[in-house]
Amino acid sequence: MKNAFQFLIILVLLFSIANITQAEISNNLNASAKQTQIYQPFGANIFQGNAARQRKDSIDPNYRLIPGDKVSLHIWGIEEALQADQVVVVDASGNIFIPKVGAVKVAGVRAADLQAVVKRKLRERYRAGVEVYVNVLTAAPLRVFVTGGVMRPGQYAGAPTDSVISFLQQAGGIDAVRGSYRNIRIMRANRAIATVDLYAFLLWGKLPYLQFKDGDTILVGQQGGTVKVEGEVRGRFSFEFGGKSVRGLELIKYARPYKKASNVVVSGTRNGKPWSNYIPINRFKNTAIMDGDTLRFIIDAPLKTMAVRIEGSHLGNSYYSIKKGTRLKELLDYISVDPNEADIANIYLKRKSVALRQKQNLEKAIFRLE
Repeated sequence: MKNAFQFLIILVLLFSIANITQAEISNNLNASAKQTQIYQPFGANIFQGNAARQRKDSIDPNYRLIPGDKVSLHIWGIEEALQADQVVVVDASGNIFIPKVGAVKVAGVRAADLQAVVKRKLRERYRAGVEVYVNVLTAAPLRVFVTGGVMRPGQYAGAPTDSVISFLQQAGGIDAVRGSYRNIRIMRANRAIATVDLYAFLLWGKLPYLQFKDGDTILVGQQGGTVKVEGEVRGRFSFEFGGKSVRGLELIKYARPYKKASNVVVSGTRNGKPWSNYIPINRFKNTAIMDGDTLRFIIDAPLKTMAVRIEGSHLGNSYYSIKKGTRLKELLDYISVDPNEADIANIYLKRKSVALRQKQNLEKAIFRLE
């Protein structure tokens, strides 16, 4: 009985340890996931809607007819043999056929102008007594290739008036690491017919009007330079820019920092080495920001913090923002060094006010000697 009781206690302990271990593993995995989390690109949520599943009930007035479109045709009047109430399809030659009138060229005609074109053709044969009503019912379906920096490259179905965003959404959206939001080309017969910058749509609602044709290709270019932005801003995203660098003023327009933000910590790599700088926001506007930099907009009370520059043999940031009254020992805990290269017993401070006093003392000593 005693042995059985001891065995039961051991089982309970093992079960408790297993639960604790499982919880620790789960916490570690969650922490690891947070550490490796990629900054969400600015505009990524545009692909989280259902634009790809929505279809318009009516045709855009600016839509230009193509073969395969369906047209509702109603003709009535004193000429009974000419009366018609039917749906016709635009043939491969771009025509619709009207009895006793013949072929009417409609391919390339705007939907808003179709009524006038058909009516003009009828007037060539019947001066009066015949009326017509024409309406575009459905646009011919087509397939568009989507490739480049997207999640699921391939061929997707849609309508000629569907937006580029609709086709990109069907392809899973733009790849957060490889794809560009600012360099999207519409290719037709191996030639670019339009370029789309989604930032223009996200910021100002501008999206070029395009009428796709069967076999067109949407090519998402390679991602340009990116900057990660965090801190006291409205937009905590990864922002893309063209070229090798961008001025801070442009990033301020994108990230929209709060008015209370007073300084920016810029961290990145310069000349192959870790680099950072602590810049007042007014001076940051004209600062060149490079690909891969991280910006942190912060609020610093001028009388409570100060910037310290680190020189010599060290690793990591070159600038630190610390509270006034911080001891040297406290700051050194945050500075990493290579013990094989750095002499940690030889650390000294350089302060402008001390240098000024030393200069004044030297001048006084020289004056006394003279």
